Amino acid sequence: MTIDIPRLSQEIAADEGKRLDVYFCSENVRTVGIGHMLKESDPEFSLNVGDEITDERCTELFTQDVAIATRDCAEIFDTFFELPREAQHVLINMAFQLGRPRLAGFKKFKAAIEAQNWVEAAIEMWDSKWRKQTPERATRLRDRILALSRGEDLTTTQRRVYEAIVDFWKEHQCSPSLRDLAEQLDIFQNAAKETVMRLEEKNYLAPRNKRARSIMPINLKTHVRKFYAEG
Repeated sequence: MTIDIPRLSQEIAADEGKRLDVYFCSENVRTVGIGHMLKESDPEFSLNVGDEITDERCTELFTQDVAIATRDCAEIFDTFFELPREAQHVLINMAFQLGRPRLAGFKKFKAAIEAQNWVEAAIEMWDSKWRKQTPERATRLRDRILALSRGEDLTTTQRRVYEAIVDFWKEHQCSPSLRDLAEQLDIFQNAAKETVMRLEEKNYLAPRNKRARSIMPINLKTHVRKFYAEG
């Protein structure tokens, strides 16, 4: 899955804020730009509180930090690239804020994420020191993970198509074709194809091969439970 870097960057920047002058963050570490804690390897390490960097350097540091957080998530979570994009964004946001060691220490949270047990993952996020330290940010990110348990990252059309796919699998134990979906939902076949492509991008469906019947949820059992837990 391709991570939406522009959207992700906007989300993190909104949480972190932006300052071109060096300041002490809540952890009493000299920080600058968009949440960049100064390290000895940084050319800016010798700057004093109140000194400023350029806007261009701020963007450069932020781009590097987002790339590092993304790499850390890929190494911490075994199934990172199989997760819905929304979950990936939340995890990268957490890695950006917490750093790799602290995020990796959330053992139960990690297990819940890898099992795509969104409710349990949200509980672990809520029951943490991190939530007490930054309650507003933690609550926003927790709510986004919890929404995944209800399929709230999907549009109405995407949800209808996804539910039709899961229903077809439950009844026939095989994949529907695009024609099946179009006929069942009374939509054009091109619309069904476009929606399936969006579901693939969001990691609800595995990439299709050349066969007509190759539409399959990434984790069929997990997603069936997600939509049909009550029966």
